[in-house]
Amino acid sequence: MDWADLIRPVAPYLTDYLLHPEDGLSWWKTNLERRHGEIATPMYHVTSWYDIFLHGGLANFAGLRDRAMTDAARGAQKLLVGPWAHLFPYTSPTSTGTGDIDFGPASMIDLHQI
Repeated sequence: MDWADLIRPVAPYLTDYLLHPEDGLSWWKTNLERRHGEIATPMYHVTSWYDIFLHGGLANFAGLRDRAMTDAARGAQKLLVGPWAHLFPYTSPTSTGTGDIDFGPASMIDLHQI
């Protein structure tokens, strides 16, 4: 909990994770994977090979492609997976952030192309 207190300004949800580590009713209202069938919105999912949330990005893309509320929403899901870390390559394009690895300028997202 000391660690959760230290990073509370940037990750206030960590305390909840530590207090309720098991799946259950307290998480179901915010668990997007349980609610794919309620979503009728096309989404552009952006994740990366080195993102700690890669699983969630892939699971939500696949889940919405399979179970979104409407055919239009299911067909309009898009996915972009790149060689970044857990950064914001779509707002602050970078080719670094994965230690000593630099994937070069071709790995950066061109905001005009998405």
